[in-house]
Amino acid sequence: MQAGKQQFIVAMAAAILAAVPLVSAADPGDPPTSSQTSNESSKRALATGVWTSADGAVVTYEASFFEVYTIVSAADMLRWVPGGAALLPDNRRRGRGPDKRGFGSSGDQILINGKRISGKSNDITSAMQRIQASIVARIEVIRGTTAGLDVRSEGTLINIVLTEDASGGSGSWQAHSGFYGESPEYDGLISYSNTAGKLNYLISAELGPYNRGGRQDRFEEFFTPDTNTLFEQRDIERPELEQQLILNTSGNWSFDNGDVLNLNARFADKEKEETETTIVTIVGNPDTEKLLNVSREDGLDWEIGGDLENRIGSNGTLKTRLIYSNKTNDESESVSLSSTIPGNVPSKSLVLSDSLATESIVRSSYSWPLTGNQNLELGLEGAKNTLDKKVRLFEVLADGSLAPIDVFNSDSDIEENRYEFFSTHFWQLREDIALESALNFEYSKIEQSGVDIDNA
Repeated sequence: MQAGKQQFIVAMAAAILAAVPLVSAADPGDPPTSSQTSNESSKRALATGVWTSADGAVVTYEASFFEVYTIVSAADMLRWVPGGAALLPDNRRRGRGPDKRGFGSSGDQILINGKRISGKSNDITSAMQRIQASIVARIEVIRGTTAGLDVRSEGTLINIVLTEDASGGSGSWQAHSGFYGESPEYDGLISYSNTAGKLNYLISAELGPYNRGGRQDRFEEFFTPDTNTLFEQRDIERPELEQQLILNTSGNWSFDNGDVLNLNARFADKEKEETETTIVTIVGNPDTEKLLNVSREDGLDWEIGGDLENRIGSNGTLKTRLIYSNKTNDESESVSLSSTIPGNVPSKSLVLSDSLATESIVRSSYSWPLTGNQNLELGLEGAKNTLDKKVRLFEVLADGSLAPIDVFNSDSDIEENRYEFFSTHFWQLREDIALESALNFEYSKIEQSGVDIDNA
């Protein structure tokens, strides 16, 4: 059977927003342009270490502004920037990675030196905690739109500008202990950054995540609807605990001709266990039933990515980004029912599932100025996603042996190939008005093959 899913998406968007050219959208070491020099001369001070551009589109917080606060990382600094903490995704509790396919034109509204992170599993919240406050030169809050950014603005962008002349290495560590009902657990994060010639690098290790467990105790009573008579009681206990070991490393190399290479790698080993025990008592009956549900999850994720920015000619810029990620996940869930009733035979079932998900992405774009106040970007992106998943169901016999039970489509492979063309035109109409228009065209095809279903 021939099937597959083909999807065509054409999107056109335009917005007129108050904006000025971003001072640090290019490499921090670039000489200032005439517009940048003009903005520097017309900036207006708001407070000690805080100033704004003439039109108020860019508010800059210098490193001196944060000296009165107790800060260790860039994440600490963002908490003192109005609106900064709200842009940090709250995904550290479960360690969830992004479900979005490919990169796309939108993304996290926090940039580092005008660029987004060369990775997907490396969420921006974790990245901000790994960056030492001592290497942050300033934080820019950009309202509106501007040319040269790696992500389309959704109203407000924050750009973290790092220092270039940091001498010596710097590091930090955090420790945490939490009691989750059974025993205390210890978590922590340690990171170190340094420079070696033209190479800037950062390494970190994290054990956690914070607040990674819990225990629920619940008591339920059931009454008849007509006479409101109590007839059943349930006592439920549910302890839960998860653990992650995450290793990160990133670095960038600046070439003599102005090209910049960024590399990023991530490794994560995850475990999660949850046990739910339910004791069922019928009022007036001394016997009880016990329902035990034990689930366990083990996962191993790794990702490697990088991007290269090439200067072509006097004004053109070619940006290329590549990523490959691999995620394996093994899950088991056993359910058993036993009773104190004489002669009762306990029943038990077991579900095992394992999956392998991969993603490969290549994204490249070329941008150049059409005129002194207009900029055009054209680009292509290709992404391939695969998912191989197997599910097995067993009945546990009285002697402890496993009897397999047939499950529909228990072994299945899914593959998606996606291609996207995108273009962005930026036009600075006046000093305080800019027009940004974008065109995106996407094509994707999804195929599924398995024991019982084959759409390939």
